[in-house]
Amino acid sequence: MMHWFGFSSNFSLIISQSIASALFYFGVLLPNASLAQDIRIWNLSTPDWNRISPLDLTSGAFTAYAIVGEPLFHLTNSNGRLAPWLVEAFEPNADGRIWRLTLRDGVEWSDGEELNTDDVDFTFGLLLNSDTYRSPNAVNLRSQVASVSVQDERTFTVTLRKPNMRFPHDLLAARREGTFLILPRHVWEGNISTFAATPLGSGFLKPLLGSGPYVADSITATEVVLVRNQDWWGAKTGFRDVPEPERVVIRYIETDQEAIDALKADELDFGPEVDFETFTGIREANPNVIAWSATDPVPWLGQCPRQLDFNTISPPWDDAALRRAVAHFVDQTRIVDDAFGGQNQPSQTLFPALPGLQPYVDVIVASGFAMPETANPAQGDAEMVAAGYAKGVDGIYEKAGEDLSLTIHVADTPAVDASAAGVVAQSLTEAGIATEVEVVPADELWAWILPPGKFEAAYSWLGCGSVVDPYASLRRYHPNAAVDIGVRSPGYNNMARWNTPAAQRFGQIVDEMSKTAPGEPEVIDLTREAYELLAQEAPLVPLVQEPIIVPFNTSRWKGWPTADNPYAMPPLSWGQFQSIVHNLTASN
Repeated sequence: MMHWFGFSSNFSLIISQSIASALFYFGVLLPNASLAQDIRIWNLSTPDWNRISPLDLTSGAFTAYAIVGEPLFHLTNSNGRLAPWLVEAFEPNADGRIWRLTLRDGVEWSDGEELNTDDVDFTFGLLLNSDTYRSPNAVNLRSQVASVSVQDERTFTVTLRKPNMRFPHDLLAARREGTFLILPRHVWEGNISTFAATPLGSGFLKPLLGSGPYVADSITATEVVLVRNQDWWGAKTGFRDVPEPERVVIRYIETDQEAIDALKADELDFGPEVDFETFTGIREANPNVIAWSATDPVPWLGQCPRQLDFNTISPPWDDAALRRAVAHFVDQTRIVDDAFGGQNQPSQTLFPALPGLQPYVDVIVASGFAMPETANPAQGDAEMVAAGYAKGVDGIYEKAGEDLSLTIHVADTPAVDASAAGVVAQSLTEAGIATEVEVVPADELWAWILPPGKFEAAYSWLGCGSVVDPYASLRRYHPNAAVDIGVRSPGYNNMARWNTPAAQRFGQIVDEMSKTAPGEPEVIDLTREAYELLAQEAPLVPLVQEPIIVPFNTSRWKGWPTADNPYAMPPLSWGQFQSIVHNLTASN
């Protein structure tokens, strides 16, 4: 698994590592502040337009594709369910191995050509018939899809290699991990190598053709201008009205600080993700700037809660009693207060605090398997004694003359994670476990420390995945992904290397869950059974949620997604530009 905070450099048009990382940094910076009908978007760096290809795009190039293109599905913030967009209907067979999907009637590319299953067949063909495209989602698609067949101009069937009741959620919806975008066959077929060498200017507009309500008007080395398509198919068919903003302008600037300054000066319509202190400064300079909530706490809680993951085969942390003791010694409220200034929320479970997951969190809490918000040192001490440890005169637990110590690895970005890991370490040391934090570059952590298991514990987000139901996060701890230290964990899964008899039972429950559609009552019961095993053996300790603050400027536009109007995930990193732009109206 790769997790991005807007510093990504490689994107794919069809299956991107994350549409999010590109759109993360959009806001708008225009020299003429009088352009009231523009949405003003920015990108951190100038894209290398001459490297254009459908599956190897820089962030700047992909920004434009994410706006001119449209997803097959959106995920709604209110309940995490699929909201069909280009697709009108979808249905699996009994076991979820064959999916039949139907495109909406009347969908067109912006040049007036029909968008139909010929384009779908072409797009899938590019991915399935070549290993050139190596983005994680492209690889995942090849591993899951056996074939695609076309029934008529609107209906097609996807046959999977094995049943998956969550296939559209996993790979076809606009979400943080990436968005599947259909390519226009009549534009791209035979022209990929030509587009890769196309110079800037009007000649470059053709490969930017999409089906969305905005079309490319001009491209330079410093900005892209997209204009509203009054002949957009969605308005003609009654699917949606044409959006109110007349233009979208993406301008390239050098630093985050320049974007923050522009937001303060009322020159952006939405800005980059910021921490609470930065947001407070923006809001003081520009009272028209809002976030998810109008009152503190202001963050939206994202998909990747933070947790402490153990290497469960690294002595002495192969003892579940020690891991349970850590869970009792951790004080989540202290982390929220000391590291996040109160602008976060303790994690009851490994799941994000998204509405669609609340029923599953509720049953875990009701069953007594949830993580408490405050420490329970007496229970932690009892676990330590049961494991044969006693405190020495220095207050540190020891056994056979050796002090118990723990090293927590954490990435240097975002900086708040290192601060939070420090709070965890302080609490554990005070409880009797000599704990230190090793801050390392994010690339090093994700490439050379976590995958080969060269750690005792890590402050990270290794359970990230669930949005709609618990399966995506639970399957990350399936014992079929457990490997020895020194062997890279497959797909970033089960880097805890949890493979005890309890883990084997856990895997059986997760396998059963995979056969059940999201939202079915059986999933709640299976979640409770699986989570009981996680609580018993504690391969991970839930800590806090992922606070995301996205500044929106209401000077020109209102209708942004907020806690009072939660129609979409607020970060544009979730690929929900189309959903958001259709909800905006002029402030004046």
